[in-house]
Amino acid sequence: MENKEVIEYNKKCAEFLGYKNTTPNDVDFNIYEKDGRPLIELIGMKYHSDWNWIMEVVEAIEKLSFSTSLTNKLFNIMKVEERIGTTIGSSSNSCLSKKEAVVQAINEFLIWNNES
Repeated sequence: MENKEVIEYNKKCAEFLGYKNTTPNDVDFNIYEKDGRPLIELIGMKYHSDWNWIMEVVEAIEKLSFSTSLTNKLFNIMKVEERIGTTIGSSSNSCLSKKEAVVQAINEFLIWNNES
C-alpha cells in the first residue's frame, strides 16, 4: 500500500470501530476520538501494520456475525446465513505475507460494508 492508501485504510478502520474525527477544520492533522477518549493522529494509526491493531478490527468484524479464517496466506471473512457462506473479504495473492493478506481482506470488507 502507498502512503495515501495506508492513511485511507486506517481512517476506514477507525471509523468502523466507532471513532470520530474531532479535529477543527483549520488544522492539518486529524485526531480521532471515541467516548471522549482520543485515539491518535490519523497518520500514526497502525491498523495496517501492528497485529494488535489489526486484531481489534478482526474482532469487531466477528462481533457482527462474520467468521474469519487464516490458512497459509489466505484470509477470508465470511457471512454465513442458512448454511450458505458468502465470502465478503478475502486475500488470494500468494505473494502477500499473512499480515498483508489479513489487511487486504479487511480493506475489501470495509469497502463492501460501507457500500451496503
